[in-house]
Amino acid sequence: MKVSGSLGRQQYHAVGYKRVSTADQATEGHSLDAQHDAIIRFASQRGWKLVRIYEDSGISGTRSDRPALEQLLDDAAQGQFDVVIVHAIDRFYRDLQGLLKALSFLQKHDVAFISLAENIDFTTPWGKLALAVLGTLAEIYIDKLSAETSKAWRRSRLRSGRALTSTSSPGAKESGPQPERTRIGIASVSISHSTASPF
Repeated sequence: MKVSGSLGRQQYHAVGYKRVSTADQATEGHSLDAQHDAIIRFASQRGWKLVRIYEDSGISGTRSDRPALEQLLDDAAQGQFDVVIVHAIDRFYRDLQGLLKALSFLQKHDVAFISLAENIDFTTPWGKLALAVLGTLAEIYIDKLSAETSKAWRRSRLRSGRALTSTSSPGAKESGPQPERTRIGIASVSISHSTASPF
């Protein structure tokens, strides 16, 4: 259950998240044990109660359908903890769109986020402001992506319709300018170092 009242250092209920993909398992500094130890050490230094460490093993950080990550987000929505600690951002997400959506989700449920390798701490006043800004940027990005996808779909349908017309009328010529092609890309990042299980 989430702590009520103002959130001082002694009041936080924290969880950790650790992940390795198959390729990461042989990489120094990315092991599950190294992430586990760093999360426990940080929570202890802050005097926070570490209630759980979620683990996804052998799963890419670009995927959103990771069992432990999905459980973490569900538990966040239920107010079971106050802050998520990860060893590095790329342990949490390697996809920019997914990262922004997850951070926005946590912010909406009043859950802070800390990444140790990048020294990112959203439990501070400035950190909370930065998280709110990221949440807003995520909404803008997702809305724009949705609009561009819809626009590209309509243009694709229009091109298909003109192709059918041209095929059925061999001598017919298209009038007016050709529809502009829209190229949509989902940005992704790989930022430095990152079946739920209790620690």
